Amino acid sequence: MTPIVLRRTARALLALLALLAFAAFALPWLTRANGDVLIGFDIGYLAYGLGREPYPVTQLFTEVAQLPALLAVLLVPGVAVQSRWGRGVAVVLGLLAAGLAGFAAVGLFNSIEDYWEPARSTRYQLFAVAVAVVAVLVLAAVVALAAGRRRAYAMAVALLLVGAAAFHLGCVLVISSARAIGVELSPLAWAPAAAYLLAAGCAFLAASQDTVPAAPARA
Repeated sequence: MTPIVLRRTARALLALLALLAFAAFALPWLTRANGDVLIGFDIGYLAYGLGREPYPVTQLFTEVAQLPALLAVLLVPGVAVQSRWGRGVAVVLGLLAAGLAGFAAVGLFNSIEDYWEPARSTRYQLFAVAVAVVAVLVLAAVVALAAGRRRAYAMAVALLLVGAAAFHLGCVLVISSARAIGVELSPLAWAPAAAYLLAAGCAFLAASQDTVPAAPARA
């Protein structure tokens, strides 16, 4: 397989893997003590129970678990497209991704209630700040794409996917091992992390296209 074909394959797989990561949230992930089965989109059910547990990052995960997958779906077209028109569409999708992350940050902040304990309020304020930072980073990557720095954008997307995989793996590991949470975890809950990692590899490979020297012109 030639390097050009390999990079084209990586770009195609990148979009497919991002979609698979998001679709995995529709699969059954959790079984409650009463036998009820919850899909990945319902993982927010665990957020309240984690409020008194020493797992703040995992609680954030239950609040925004789908956000990294949704961001990936919106951002990977910028790595895959080649034309100027396609880049314009990718920039619009990237701005939408930054807006969604910002909206999620505002939602976390607005979810704070007056009757909450100070520790819980502070925790959610930090959650909002963390997601807002992600929104700013996504916006910076989109600006790079709009400026024509496609390799920098691809590397940024790859790093985002690696971070999403680490975030997902670590939090799912806590959920699966913490008895206080009181749920049984399905192996399907690990699927998005695998998709993120594979997609990150594809993004890194796609980013390498700008490092390949052009063939010398023939006389």
